[in-house]
Amino acid sequence: MRTTPDGPEATGGAVWADPEAWAARRTPAGCAICRVGRPHSVLAELETCWVTGAPDAPLPGYVCVVARGHHNEPFEMAPHQQAQFWQEAMAVAAAVADATRPIKVNYEIHGNTLPHLHLHVFPRQVDDPFVGGPIDPRRSSYVRSDAELEVLASAVRRLEPAPSADRASDARPNQRVSATTLYTPDVARLADFYERLLGWDRVDQSQGWVRLRAPAGGAGLSFHHDEHFRRPVWPPVEAAQQAMAHLDVATDDLEAAVARAVDLGATIADHQPQPGVRVLLDPDGRPFCLFTGPGRGEHDTAEWHGVTTDHLR
Repeated sequence: MRTTPDGPEATGGAVWADPEAWAARRTPAGCAICRVGRPHSVLAELETCWVTGAPDAPLPGYVCVVARGHHNEPFEMAPHQQAQFWQEAMAVAAAVADATRPIKVNYEIHGNTLPHLHLHVFPRQVDDPFVGGPIDPRRSSYVRSDAELEVLASAVRRLEPAPSADRASDARPNQRVSATTLYTPDVARLADFYERLLGWDRVDQSQGWVRLRAPAGGAGLSFHHDEHFRRPVWPPVEAAQQAMAHLDVATDDLEAAVARAVDLGATIADHQPQPGVRVLLDPDGRPFCLFTGPGRGEHDTAEWHGVTTDHLR
């Protein structure tokens, strides 16, 4: 059954008028999907994405492929994540096409209202209401029956990975480390320091919060405002504020890396417990270590500064 909405709702760039609200939507904390933990109307769960299908839809065979991790743009994913996401998205499209027999399948990525990465999949028919023009959900929509939705759900559920013995035994949900978060009294200062020190990209920011990520993707480094932050003492002293955690940063030129860190605002700690390692204090007094090491760790997909260089080999 097809219905026509009474009128268009505010969509697209209308939410961009409030920069702070828009910046918040781009963060996991402000994302409507991440706050709940999953989107509504899930038909199937794959490794990198959910497949959703609400009763109301622009076309009878419409589904949406929603990234399981919080990404606002496809290029924010690590290369191996991009490959798996697109492979699964195209498998979904093929399954939907097999179930609906369209004359053509259309694909759209917008995210102008909800920036969390999602791909619209539109199976087109020769007599659909958008023939000869773009798909506009505000012009026309369908209300799908439970039976119609079950046809789509059955098609895409076949793509779900079989549960392994380990996952079945401990019922562990899919998880990933999104970021390590450092508390700071001055978010702008500390984020700028590590952005320049590591050569990482600033991918999200809002009032009192910034996230950096390596160009190749992976877990990020976030900074959260804390007005009660106390400068740690290094080396640790009983009953004094301790750092709790520190970063280890590999380099191929230790002395040059130390000099650059100092130029950016770090301080060389008086206490240096290990040869070949330099302990420095960031602008908040939090210790971090520079050491001589390889550009790529045993399980890394990126080299210096978090840049993937496999395509250059």
